[in-house]
Amino acid sequence: MERKGGVVALQGYDILAFTYADWHASWSTPQQLMSRLAPQNRILFVDQPRSFLYGLKPPDPQGAGVWQGLRLQEVRPNLFVYHPPHCFLPVGRLPLSLAKATLRLNGRRLARLVGKQMRKLGIHRPILWNFSPLHGKAVPHLPRRLTLYDICDEWASYVPDRSGKEVLAWIEEALTRQADLVFVGSENMLQKRAGLNPEMHVVYHAADFVHFSRAASPNTAVPQDLAGLPRPVIGAIGVLDAQRFDVELVAAPPQARPAWSFALVGPARPGLDLLQ
Repeated sequence: MERKGGVVALQGYDILAFTYADWHASWSTPQQLMSRLAPQNRILFVDQPRSFLYGLKPPDPQGAGVWQGLRLQEVRPNLFVYHPPHCFLPVGRLPLSLAKATLRLNGRRLARLVGKQMRKLGIHRPILWNFSPLHGKAVPHLPRRLTLYDICDEWASYVPDRSGKEVLAWIEEALTRQADLVFVGSENMLQKRAGLNPEMHVVYHAADFVHFSRAASPNTAVPQDLAGLPRPVIGAIGVLDAQRFDVELVAAPPQARPAWSFALVGPARPGLDLLQ
């Protein structure tokens, strides 16, 4: 490790990143962190595992699940992305006992696939940085020097059925207990998991300050569809989905300030009615 400005930075490690966000989809915490760690470390970034039924779903506007070219690609120096084949058994709406057995099978299959990529790259005992419960049952089957579980969200809140919530709770509790180090995004998330792991720490979410500060630069070109909007313009950038986006709440300010402009930038997922 190297100390920079009072901060200890990882340097010279192999990092295996299990992520909830595909590298080529809309960027989120995993892509941001791993892209910053890659110059000083070697990264194997593993996209989400998906069932063989995934092709029957409508395309995701974020670009998730789409892959072109080799399944293992060096997308940047020191940063390799592996997109597993859509070959896993579906789990949705299965009884809890059957879902657990299916996830264990999927975990062993994923571990074999990822292990093969590790051997190609000469990775033997990486830091396993897990952002995703979907990879959870592969973790015990892979060699690692340290396991970090980074809980970026309350994933069960996105699952509508009770059995799905129970399965996620089962996976997350095991991952939290087994990890050497756990990060959570808020004090509430920490309190909810009290007693599961002594090495649990709150790490707040942040934005790419350098990227977004360019909006204030006079050299930044404003897209034509935004340049003509009446001022002031109130904006938000991010993925728009039914679980995290309160349409009624966001509709209230434009109704109260009809002379202002409100711009929402980002892919809208199916099931979100922006015109209601």
